Amino acid sequence: MNKESRFATIFYTSLITFGFVLVLSLINFATLGKVKQNEEIFAVRALLNAFGIGYKNDAEALKIYEERVSQFAIDDFTVYTTTVDGEERVASIFTGDALWGSIRFAMAFDKEVERIIGVDFIDQNETPGLGGRITEKWFRDQFVNKRIPEGGLTLRVGGTGDYDPESGRFDAITGATSTSKSVERIFNRAIEEMKRKLGGGQ
Repeated sequence: MNKESRFATIFYTSLITFGFVLVLSLINFATLGKVKQNEEIFAVRALLNAFGIGYKNDAEALKIYEERVSQFAIDDFTVYTTTVDGEERVASIFTGDALWGSIRFAMAFDKEVERIIGVDFIDQNETPGLGGRITEKWFRDQFVNKRIPEGGLTLRVGGTGDYDPESGRFDAITGATSTSKSVERIFNRAIEEMKRKLGGGQ
């Protein structure tokens, strides 16, 4: 192969590579808006689920959110508020590191931050069928109206779901104790942060 042929090969290879990169960049740019919209919908649904507010579809969820949920900021911390059955509820979106990556979730409380009203997960990277089961209803339902004891929630290994609202504990996922321990740590930090921000903790 002569010098001119080698140059032509390099040139056309570079041109093709540039073309692929350009196309991928354009696709990525074109989908950014849709991705952001989906992330917002996931967050809205999670907040409503945590508050215990039902909805039938995404459109209804957005409508209910706009009509019933307010928000205010404390420094860089956003607090969401609503009223359900005459009772004021507060919530925020939290992020913490679990076994295989970050977990992002919504957690709602009574206004005194003495009980968890509910939780819902927005994003997680735990192992499907094991730690990923934190998103399942049976696991999330353990936190509905759960009293927050002094010292925070405690994890119990070997149970099949703790639905006693006064127990202050929840059961680990079988085969996913490490992820369950991460949830215990992350949830207790979220509780502490909410108490601090609303003036109920040190």
